[in-house]
Amino acid sequence: MKNIIIYTSSTWPHCHTAKIFLKTEGYKFTEKNVSSNKVYQKELVDLGARGVPTFLIGNEVIVGFDKNRIVNLIDYKIIKCPTCLKRMRIPKNKGKIKVTCKECNTKFIVKS
Repeated sequence: MKNIIIYTSSTWPHCHTAKIFLKTEGYKFTEKNVSSNKVYQKELVDLGARGVPTFLIGNEVIVGFDKNRIVNLIDYKIIKCPTCLKRMRIPKNKGKIKVTCKECNTKFIVKS
C-alpha cells in the first residue's frame, strides 16, 4: 500500500477540505503541518512544491486538491461489508476478488 502524506497549513481552508475528504473516504494519511514545523517546510520545498495542500502518494506529488488524481494514485478502495457495514480496504484493479470481513466473517465477492 502506498503511504499518503498531506502537507498542510493551519490557515488555508483547502487544507481543511482535503483532510475532510480523506477522512470521509476512509483513507489513512499522515498530516505534516508546515505552519508549525520547519522540517516539514523543508520537505515541502524539497518536493518542488510551493503551495498547500500538497499530497505525496507513494512517490507521486500532487500540489492542490485534485480529487480525481488523488483517488487514481491510491492503490486501494474502501468498501463496506454487506452484513455488518464495517469499512475495509481492498486492492484496486484486481478484477473480481473474494473478501472475508474481519468483523463478522461474511464472505463475498467484489469487483475491485
